[in-house]
Parts: sequence; structure tokens; C-alpha cells
Amino acid sequence: IGKNVLKKEVKWDRTVLIVEVCCIVLVGLLDLSLCWMDGMLAYHKVLVVLVNVVGIIIFPWLLLHFAWTRDAVEKALADLEQGWQKIRKDHQKIIKYAAYYVGLWLGLGVIVRIATHGTVFPWGKYYFFAGCASLILTFWLMRRQMAEKTEGAFAVTALILGLTFILSSPRIVGVCWDDETHFVRTISIVSMFDSVKYEAENKLVEDFPQLNQQITDKTYSYESLREYSQTLDGLYDRAHADNQEVLRPYDEATIGYKSLGGIYSIAYIVPAIAIIIGKGLHLSFAHVFLLGQISILLAYTMIIYYAIKRLRYGKILMSVIALLPTSMVLASSYSYDWWVIALTLAGTSYYIGNLQRPEETLQYRDLFMMVACFALSIMPKWVYCVMLLPLFFFPKEKFKDKRQRGVWYAFLIGGMAIIFFLFVLPVLHHGLGMGDTRGGEGINASEQLWWILQLPGSYLQKLIGFMAGYLGFNVAPLYTTNMGYLGQGDYGILLLILIAVILYLDRGEEKRKVTWLRISQWVTFLILVAVIVTVFYLVYTPVGGQVLQGCQGRYLLPVLFPLAYSLGIDGISIKFDKNHMVMAALGLTSLVFLLDYYTLYISYL
Repeated sequence: IGKNVLKKEVKWDRTVLIVEVCCIVLVGLLDLSLCWMDGMLAYHKVLVVLVNVVGIIIFPWLLLHFAWTRDAVEKALADLEQGWQKIRKDHQKIIKYAAYYVGLWLGLGVIVRIATHGTVFPWGKYYFFAGCASLILTFWLMRRQMAEKTEGAFAVTALILGLTFILSSPRIVGVCWDDETHFVRTISIVSMFDSVKYEAENKLVEDFPQLNQQITDKTYSYESLREYSQTLDGLYDRAHADNQEVLRPYDEATIGYKSLGGIYSIAYIVPAIAIIIGKGLHLSFAHVFLLGQISILLAYTMIIYYAIKRLRYGKILMSVIALLPTSMVLASSYSYDWWVIALTLAGTSYYIGNLQRPEETLQYRDLFMMVACFALSIMPKWVYCVMLLPLFFFPKEKFKDKRQRGVWYAFLIGGMAIIFFLFVLPVLHHGLGMGDTRGGEGINASEQLWWILQLPGSYLQKLIGFMAGYLGFNVAPLYTTNMGYLGQGDYGILLLILIAVILYLDRGEEKRKVTWLRISQWVTFLILVAVIVTVFYLVYTPVGGQVLQGCQGRYLLPVLFPLAYSLGIDGISIKFDKNHMVMAALGLTSLVFLLDYYTLYISYL
């Protein structure tokens, strides 16, 4: 017994040491990322001291003091140790595979250099073709493990596609929807500690109209984008040298946002931490910009990896939807849509995953994870709170007892009440205001709402017409192959057909009657679409307008998986090798992404 206790104490000491070192490193990088301007307020200095105390002393103590957080940390460290032991055990195999990739990249680099002799090395095209070749090699290496490790196949595919997009696309805003706004909000979190904006960041956002015009009109070139990136790097390097000329106080910078405290800011924490690390390491602007994008891609991939792992079947369907070109562009750019998509898929996987295990009763951990995932997902876009509705229809048999069932409904009702007080009540109290003026002239959300209340029958007719057009089969490319400001790709209908095939093949072999699940998902989908359409009619469409404006197809992505899953039928037996099905589904989705990306961007370099 004494030996066991001693081992536990040694393990516990090691956990404390690792956590403390990680916290010290992260806080140290934050301190190194700060730039102090002359006359800076004492408030920011006090805030930095407070962050140091909390990050080095209070946060580690809280993390290790509570049993459930301590267990989570120890489990994560155990998983890392297990992974390291596996690497040591299979080191020869890993070295061989690494040699494959390095040889592939070097050989491709030589070919590109020979083909472009005498000109600037085309890194954009090189990264694109390196991504294509890496994907083919990865599929070949995993050809016998695709079905067994579908979540792993998704993760490597997502990382290759995402990194291909990130590394080959320009280090500017104006590529993805509203990325300039999302970049501004991310930088606002980063600069909250010293209240300083770099001139490079300011210039990038000021130049957004011209940059966006170049992207949409295809008037850019590799040389022009390279020169612009070097200009920003030069400004960034001068800022690292504490040159006051290239630093601006927060309130003087044109990219300052007073809405930093908005609840949607939670979706920007991941890239903000990555940018702070990049600034702390004194990387160039291009690398810091890339680091923010890569952090989003990693978080998106990790969340959906565990979401897919939670499912017994439906894994391929979720993988395909998460890998759609539109999804991957959002997950590789400054945006908060990746946050909404990933966490709604995670919440849905806990919900459906529990229904796929009728022999198991619900655990409080599962209940908490479901509510937490959906609650976090709707913070940037509250309209997705409608996706909580199916959670009210859990079968009685899934609960341990009446007490657990009562706790569950209390959780849900409490969550809906919080949403009402955070989002609906302020609108009722302050009104809708003028709406989004980007929709053009005649926008007035308050008057639009009054018009709907006066003529509900007329609006209902318009709503049905809007929804019919929004959900039409020909609209599929808007949420499958739309790649932001780069343009809309082809083969969107092909991906929709692929989803239709997979939703029937990727099912359990045991026949189950889930009529209530189907109905709840269909009703939820229709209500959600009606809410989305109504919101955009209120804030983005002229009063009494006949044509709905601003309602984009990408808003359907969070609800696409639960809807598609509810349309499938269990009890279909698959006679062919499922490895081939996984490879075909992920391969076709990847092929469409790469073809569209080449057509819309790479071919113009």
C-alpha cells in the first residue's frame, strides 16, 4: 500500500510541475508580446500584473484543486504519455513514413523550381500541389484503417486541406466572409492588455476594400501579394523594436471596436491566444497571421474529431459535412462560424450518440456536455438556440430515475431562460434599431417588425416563398462549395448527392423506430430556417421588401448533420468493404475542395 501511495504522490507532483511550467511559459509569452507606449495608463499595467498573478498562482491551484479538473489534466497527460510510448515503440515505422513525406515535398520542390527557373519561387502553387500529393499519400497509408479510425481519417484530411488553404492563400483579409471584422475583434482581445494596435494591423484593415476588390475581380498576382505582405512585415518588425511611429493607442486606431465585450467574443479567444504567442516569439506579421488561422483549424479539427468518435454510426456523414469546401474555408479563416459549426456538431453527437446506445442510461457528464456545447455554440449567433428543442424529447428509458429527468428539464428550461434574458429581453426593451445598413437603403428593423405585426398574413406568404427559395435544390452550392470572396465552386449538387447516399449507407444494421427523433429534427430545422429568414428580413431587407437579402447558405451548415441523419434509415446491411466507402466519401469531398480552390484562386497566381 505504501508503494502505491508513494507512486501516486510522485505522479501528482509531476502533474503540478508540468501545469505550473506551462502556465509560466504562456504568461511569459503574454508579457513578451506587450508594447508599452509613452503615457500608457496605469490601469493596463495593473491588469497585466493581475493576469500574471492569476496565471501563475491562482489558475494552476484552481485547476488542480477540484477533482474533476485534476482528473481531466491527469488523463490528458496520461494520453500524451501513452502517445509518446507508442511513438517510441513504432519509431522505425514513423521515421519511414516521415521520410515518405519529406522526400515527396523535396522532390516536388525540385520539380517546381526547374519548371519556374529564373522567376520568383511560386510558394502558393507549391503549397497547393504539396497538399494534393500529401493527401494522396495519406489515403494510401491509411487505406486499411479508414473504417476503424474514421475520426482519425477525418482529422488528417481536415488538417491537410486546411493547411493547404492557409499556406497557399494570401495573408490578407477580404478572402472569407467578413474576415476583416473577425480579425479586428480578435486583435481587440489581444490588445486589451496594453491598449496598443500595430500599424501593420491597422493598415491591413484600412486596405480591406482594395484587397477585397482584387480578390473578387481576380486582379491580384503572386508578386503583388508578396510585396504587400513584405510591407506589413516591415511595419511589424519596427513595432517589435518599440518604434512609437508604428504603434497606435486603441482609441486612435481605425480598427478599434467598442463592442469587445460582446458575448460573441468567446469565439475569438483561440486565435487571440495564438496571436499573443506569435507576438511573444517576435514572429513576422505573416507568421502571426498564419498562426491565428492555424489555431482555428486545429480547434475545429479537434472538436469534431471527438464528436465523430462519440458516434457509433453516422461518422462518415459528419466527416463529409465537416469537410465541405464551405466548412473548410470557414475553419481556415478568421471567423466565428467555425465555432458555431464545430460545437453544434459536438452537442448533436452527444445527443445522437446517447440515442445510439439504448442499453446505456444517461450520465450527468453527458447531460452537462450536451448543454455546454449547445450553449457555447449559440453565443456568437443566438438564433441557433432553436437546436435545443430536440433535447426535450429524450426517451424516458434513457434516464436513471425521475430525479435525473427533472434535473435535465431544469437545465434546459434554465438555459432557455438565460437565452431569453441575454438576447430577447434587450431587444424588447431597446428595440431593434435601424438594422444592418449594408443591406442598402430603406433598412429599418423596428419599422420592419411593425410592418410584420400589422400584416402577418402577408408576411407569412413571403416567409413561405423565401424558405422555398432558400431550401431549393439549386441552392446547394451556396452551403457546399461557396468559398467566400474567392467565389462559388462547381460540383455543389454532387456533394449533396454524396450526402444523400451516405446518410443511408452509414447507419446501424439494427432496425430502430425513431419517429419522434425524425419529427423533432424536421420541426427544429423548419423553425430554425424560419427564424434565420425572419432575422434577415428584419435587419437586412428594406421595409416591406419583396426580395430577401443577406441570408446566405452557410447558415444552414450547423443544422445540416442532424437533418441529414434524421432522414436516414437503420437496418441496411453493408456487404462491401467499409474502408472503400470512407475513402471514397472523404476522397470525393477533398477532390471537390481542391478542384474548386484551384479554379477560383490558384490558377490566377
